[in-house]
Amino acid sequence: PPLSKQRVEYALQHIRESCAASLVDFGCGSGSLLESLLAYQTSLEKIVGVDISQKALARAAKILHSKLNGNIGAKQPTNRIKSAILYEGSILTCDSRLCGYDIATCLEVIEHMEEHKACLFGDIVLSSFCPQILIVSTPNYEYNVILQNSSPQYQEEDPDEKSQQQSCKFRNHDHKFEWTRQQFCQWASELALRHNYDVEFSGVGGEPNKEPGFASQIVVFRR
Repeated sequence: PPLSKQRVEYALQHIRESCAASLVDFGCGSGSLLESLLAYQTSLEKIVGVDISQKALARAAKILHSKLNGNIGAKQPTNRIKSAILYEGSILTCDSRLCGYDIATCLEVIEHMEEHKACLFGDIVLSSFCPQILIVSTPNYEYNVILQNSSPQYQEEDPDEKSQQQSCKFRNHDHKFEWTRQQFCQWASELALRHNYDVEFSGVGGEPNKEPGFASQIVVFRR
């Protein structure tokens, strides 16, 4: 499946294992993860998405409204989710409404902001929002050479992705940076040390012990 679907599946598995009751998705976009949660058996009862794009939130709202209404009418709902809320705003803002959630996710978002802001985001989440678990994914820069030459099934869902790769050094024109495995590991390890979290590194696409690692690198912070 496309990398975007692999990332969602990875997050869903960890969410299910966490037994969390609430989740906030930072940079939720059009709500692909939130939509998947409504059709997935988890312990979640409340899910929240926050994004700076009104257009993306409008699409997410339409999808979630339709899914939630469908669950209400179902004889056997597939999950325990009672509410899905969307907030418009920057994930760099200390919004008190986002505090107290059991698990937080941020999938392929930090590379769309300046590098120093990505570092600021990590500090804000782990010091102010303090989730039990935070899952962050971002492209592995070292894997780009593989993606540029791969078949379409291994690409992102964006049909223009391959042409974008050939015309810029990053996977997407909107990416402000992309980290190597060493840079990502250093960022996450130092962040975890500052805020008393444990870290677990993984990813999707590619293999951990084979160069150049995973296509999307993922870290799970545990408080």
